[in-house]
Amino acid sequence: MGIDPEPEIRHELTANTTVFPEKSDDFFAARKKEDVLGNGVIDLAFIDGMHLFESVLDDFIHVERWAGPHTIVLIHDTVPADALSVKRERQTRFWTGDVYKFVLCLKEFRPDLKIYNLNIGPSGLCFVGNLNPASTVLSDRRSEIVNRFMDIEYSTIAPNRDSLLCIRENSNEELSRFLAGILGRPTQEFQAQMQTLRHDVQKEFSGKLQAECEKSAETIRELQAALKKHRETIVRRDQALLQFNETKQALEKWRAECVRQKELLAALRDTVSRRDASLEKLKLERETTVRKTEHLQQLLAEQKSVIDRRETEYRQQKELLAALRDTVSRRDASLEKLKLEREALVQKTECMHRLLEERNNVIDKRNAEIAAGKMEIEKCRTAVIWRDEALEKQKRRIEELSISLEKHRAAIDKRDAALVKHKAVIAKRDEALLRHQAAIAKRDGWLAQNRRIIDDKCVELRLLTEQLMQIRNSRSYRAGQCITYFPRKLRIVWRKFRNRQKKQIAL
Repeated sequence: MGIDPEPEIRHELTANTTVFPEKSDDFFAARKKEDVLGNGVIDLAFIDGMHLFESVLDDFIHVERWAGPHTIVLIHDTVPADALSVKRERQTRFWTGDVYKFVLCLKEFRPDLKIYNLNIGPSGLCFVGNLNPASTVLSDRRSEIVNRFMDIEYSTIAPNRDSLLCIRENSNEELSRFLAGILGRPTQEFQAQMQTLRHDVQKEFSGKLQAECEKSAETIRELQAALKKHRETIVRRDQALLQFNETKQALEKWRAECVRQKELLAALRDTVSRRDASLEKLKLERETTVRKTEHLQQLLAEQKSVIDRRETEYRQQKELLAALRDTVSRRDASLEKLKLEREALVQKTECMHRLLEERNNVIDKRNAEIAAGKMEIEKCRTAVIWRDEALEKQKRRIEELSISLEKHRAAIDKRDAALVKHKAVIAKRDEALLRHQAAIAKRDGWLAQNRRIIDDKCVELRLLTEQLMQIRNSRSYRAGQCITYFPRKLRIVWRKFRNRQKKQIAL
């Protein structure tokens, strides 16, 4: 009887087997012991459900109510492996949960039970016996038990794990004694029953193995026969493939040469494309230099206009100075006449001298600026000359590249012509190969016909020899006459046969 909310049944079940697809709490709450087992009890129970302490406690309480004095309960995952796999929340792929706390609970609250915790990989198996269906300790004190053991951590138990959890090594003798004590049977009888059960199981298993071995041997024989046939067909195909490969190798050589020539052409095309790209770059650089030279020419024109303006201003200032000098001379002439106004004129002349000095300073500054402008113009001219030289060099390079490109194009045209000729030669050789294959097929047919004629002549020779033997064995007079006739005929046939063989050998 199985209880599982999500059962995975992979084999056919027997008539005495039943599976209930529901939770254990729902199963025991909805059914009574008499409805399921009648007057019987549970002989063996295996608890391996949710890996939590309280769920194992509930399952054990339900099982004990339907148990008897000789009932054995097996509880899985009672030997913890490490601290991570024992936590209540799953953090690892291999997870046992806190089921080990149930052993501590039974030791403290049910000392009347017999516990045998076996250290079997990977997570242990605990045997519990001497159950009491009338006991209500666990069910009455469930909340107290859960609160008592819920907060216990594995680190507090790890140093004395074996003694606290009653862990024992795997031993058949000790386990048989424990089970015999629970079942109320002597150990020798129990061991004898176990041996008989093992013997029966081995017999059944050996019979099934023999039947399966016989079936597999028959299948192997059939496969071996099929393999022999397959090998014969493979040998025939290999013989045909050898003849085909001889002609195929010659074609592959010509194809390899064609592939090499195609690769050379691709390399040449790559070089031409690279050189075209370099030419485009040079054209772009040339356009940029032309634009820069135009910009410089504009700057030069602007600077020339500025210089012209400054020269016109300088001329105007010179004219003003000349006019001032005329006025000074006039005033010097009028000094004699205007002696009374001399002081005023002296003051005015001093002011005029100051103005002249200031204007002279301005003129000097402008002359310095004009000299600086001339220097910049000369620098621009030198830069323009240098760029013109660079442009001429680039023009020479472009001409050289164009010449080399024409040479490469001529070489490519020559190679294209050679490729066309080579393709024509390959086509002619392919036609010759096809003709040769047709001639071989004709010769094969002619040889087959000759072989048939030779076989017919051999049959005739055998018949003639048998007739000769019969004539020699006979004692009649006519037989003596026929002996001279048949040997002549045999000689003629034999000469024809030898001549045909010589022709075939020559071919």
